[in-house]
Amino acid sequence: MAEAAEDAIDFLLSSKGMMHRDTICQTVAEQEFDLEYSHLRSLDCTEQENPHGPRLTPQKTYSVRDAARLALRVNGPTGENLLLRKQRADAELQRSDTKQRIAAEQKAAAAALMPTTL
Repeated sequence: MAEAAEDAIDFLLSSKGMMHRDTICQTVAEQEFDLEYSHLRSLDCTEQENPHGPRLTPQKTYSVRDAARLALRVNGPTGENLLLRKQRADAELQRSDTKQRIAAEQKAAAAALMPTTL
């Protein structure tokens, strides 16, 4: 069972191109593994000087294997968080509705500009 979990972690890391990385920053962990900060708080982190400037908040880094393990636990074997999948589907539906509404408004505006008799 543990070997299957390690194989799943290895597969996830290789699919993300992260097999040779030891640590990742919080932003990369959130983006690459569809995690939120509330998920990452359960992991041990180390704070390092922010590479974007010494006066900025220290950067939190996490073990890439721990982040991958957490991603599998949170998102399941599909690799996509169910909540994020629902949010994306809702956003796509809203975009579709907006496009249809705009098209209907443009059609009505064009009809109003067209003369009814010649």
